[in-house]
Amino acid sequence: MISPWLVVILALTALGITAVAAFAVLRYSPWKRRAMETEELRIDRIREDEPYDRRGYVRFRYELLREYHAWAFAQADLCFWFATAFAGLGIAVMLAALFAFRWTLPIYLQPWPIAALGAGLVVELVAVVFLTQSGSARKLMIGFFERFRDVEESLRLVNAVSDPILQSRLQILLSLHFADVETGPTFLNALRATNRPCRVWRPDERCSSRVTRAPMHYIRRSRR
Repeated sequence: MISPWLVVILALTALGITAVAAFAVLRYSPWKRRAMETEELRIDRIREDEPYDRRGYVRFRYELLREYHAWAFAQADLCFWFATAFAGLGIAVMLAALFAFRWTLPIYLQPWPIAALGAGLVVELVAVVFLTQSGSARKLMIGFFERFRDVEESLRLVNAVSDPILQSRLQILLSLHFADVETGPTFLNALRATNRPCRVWRPDERCSSRVTRAPMHYIRRSRR
């Protein structure tokens, strides 16, 4: 025979899960929305801050960022509303089960309230899963834009270097770093020995110096 205290413990556990889910929704959802809207405004300013001769590339990058932002925001928002709906449904089912439960009757004579209480607990767990998925989508998007800001800041600092030779070396190192290519001491020494600048980040440019030829030999050898 199932003790009535077990029903009470299950009900309190479900109510605790509901309270935690509701607190997380109310606490983090406004901040999530503000963070996403701030990021969207920052993306809108990208085209305005760039020179006119790079507007074609900036427009392509702008459209990609907007598309990714809209997709991530829609996914996080959908999971959030599913979590809210399931949390409300679960608490409603559990409250109905508690009101339908008769404390004067044995447990085995009223299986429907027990089944409804278990179903409500399962629905609450589903709500927690959706809430966790919403938080994961938000963190993934924020991490992507943080990395994008790091890339933008790195490119801005490299372009601000006045020495053309040093700027070319930094561009090579930065591009290899973004491509996850390891550079050993041999490659760094060969790169330091070059004394002619070359803007290697533009594929339509040609350069006759050793910046794009000799160091690549050491890159291939360092990969082995």
